[in-house]
Amino acid sequence: IKIEDNEVTFKLLEGEEEKNYLNEVKKSMSQKRQGFNKNKRGRGRK
Repeated sequence: IKIEDNEVTFKLLEGEEEKNYLNEVKKSMSQKRQGFNKNKRGRGRK
């Protein structure tokens, strides 16, 4: 697909490939959340 002067390549995920991708994204998001919470502990608590 071409948008303005840029060419964009994409792939439609279905079935098993879609499930695998969603599991990877969930895992990545939970790791980011855990890291974020660790950094906030102990700062400015009253």
